[in-house]
Amino acid sequence: MIRRHPKAILMAAQMDPERRELYVEGRKDRLFFKWLTLGKISKNSRVIESSFVEISQTQGGEKERLLKFAKIVENRADNLRFFIDRDYDELLSNDHPSNVWSTDFNDMEGYLFEDSIIYKFCLIGCKFDKIDPVILFGEALKYAVEIGYLRLVSKIHGLKLSINKTKEGKYIKMSGGNTSFNFNKYLNAVIQNSKQSKASMDYTLSLLAQIKSQYHGAEPLNIVRGKDVISIFARLLSLKGVKLNDYEEIFWSAINEQNLSTYNNLSEVVNFLCIT
Repeated sequence: MIRRHPKAILMAAQMDPERRELYVEGRKDRLFFKWLTLGKISKNSRVIESSFVEISQTQGGEKERLLKFAKIVENRADNLRFFIDRDYDELLSNDHPSNVWSTDFNDMEGYLFEDSIIYKFCLIGCKFDKIDPVILFGEALKYAVEIGYLRLVSKIHGLKLSINKTKEGKYIKMSGGNTSFNFNKYLNAVIQNSKQSKASMDYTLSLLAQIKSQYHGAEPLNIVRGKDVISIFARLLSLKGVKLNDYEEIFWSAINEQNLSTYNNLSEVVNFLCIT
């Protein structure tokens, strides 16, 4: 597909009001909506990746490029809409243009974390039933919340912590059937890997205590990054003897349309794409 400038897209949308275009961050999002609307999508609707829009790069990646595009066309074409990861926007009360939908959780992976999907993933995809998979998942979620708070601290205070470059798996152990996460050792590794950050261990722990107090009572799925949860869950499963080449892809294959019908934002997107 040829990259198009926002003004050209806007003009085409205004000239053809039957056209409906949903712009998403990447290929995974596009394929997700292709599956979700299979057999129902209007012949006039398309889901398009942000990389096909001719707009300058921004520090926030594809999400910020989409938001920039959305602001340009807001209130000028109702048939152009956008779908982004929510991230911490709701927690931090960040507003977006009215033509933008966001995930019902921090990211797309949040849609996977229902009990029925977890059971299907573990029992069928992993052939694992040594313990209740939902209980083990609860352990993964608990550890991911710790990393989620660290991500929140880094974002709010601009610490530029290299969280994505620091693998948490080596700090998660299992002994006598019980799991543990040595967060302080993990945090020390994150700080050592953060060449551009001036954060010290004591300073970061102090900020973490403040953030945890401020957001005490927040739902875990509003704190965690979905990929952290899956990575930690995969680590716990591997410690239990499960060996897979790609946990995340198999996890996604456990999802079903019925699980998704209750989410307001997704339902609005489907209705937008499937209006005939």
